[in-house]
Amino acid sequence: MTVLDAILATKEGELNQLLASRGIVLDQSRERAALVSLYFNGRPKYNAQGQVVSHNLIGPNLLNALANGNRAEAWYEIRYQTNRERITDRRVAGGIAIRRYAESDTFGLYENAPLTDAEAKSIFRMYTAHRDVIQTYESDSWNRKGARLLSLRYGETAA
Repeated sequence: MTVLDAILATKEGELNQLLASRGIVLDQSRERAALVSLYFNGRPKYNAQGQVVSHNLIGPNLLNALANGNRAEAWYEIRYQTNRERITDRRVAGGIAIRRYAESDTFGLYENAPLTDAEAKSIFRMYTAHRDVIQTYESDSWNRKGARLLSLRYGETAA
C-alpha cells in the first residue's frame, strides 16, 4: 500500500462517516468519485471523538440534496457553491473552477439513461431557483478562461 492509498482510504472512511450521518450510502460510482475528489480537496471538522461532523466543500446543502435524491441540486452545489476562492482568492479561482467543472461533470446532471420528465423538471427547477447565481458565475472572466481550458481538455473545439 502506498502513502497515497493510505491517505485515500482514510479520506474515504471519513466521507463514509459524513454521508452516513445523513443516512446516505453511495456505492462505487461516478457520483462517489466526484464526492471523494471534493472531500480530498477540502477540510473536514471533527468532534471530540475524532468523528467527522462537517466539511467545508460537502456542506449541508449538498448533503440535503443527496439525502433527498435531488441530483440536479447536488450537481449545482458541486459546480457553483464549492469555489469560495472566486471571492477570497481570485488568483486560484479559475483553477478551482476547472476542478469543480470536472467534478460536477463526473457526478452528472442526470443519469446516463435517457432523460425522464421528472429529471428534466428537476433540472429546470434547479436552474430557475439559481439562475442569477449561475449566470453571474459563468460570466466571470476568470471562469470563462477556465471553462475554455476544460472544454479543450475534453477534446472540444475552441469557440
